[in-house]
Amino acid sequence: NHHIHRCSDPDLPSDLQKGEIITVVYYGSYEKDYLQITGPVAKVDPFWNSLQIGNTVLNFSEIYEINSDT
Repeated sequence: NHHIHRCSDPDLPSDLQKGEIITVVYYGSYEKDYLQITGPVAKVDPFWNSLQIGNTVLNFSEIYEINSDT
């Protein structure tokens, strides 16, 4: 069961679980391009509007879409 969530506003699907393997397409402001990262969800922080995948921390506003296979 494949799920794609497009992030048109600064929120994330509430069903993301720590350890879940996801692929995130996000806008890298330094690279000025869309990038993709795949890895386990390490942390979802609604207070700071951030999602951590492995060692990479992304702000919700940078995220274009989230793909998960769950």
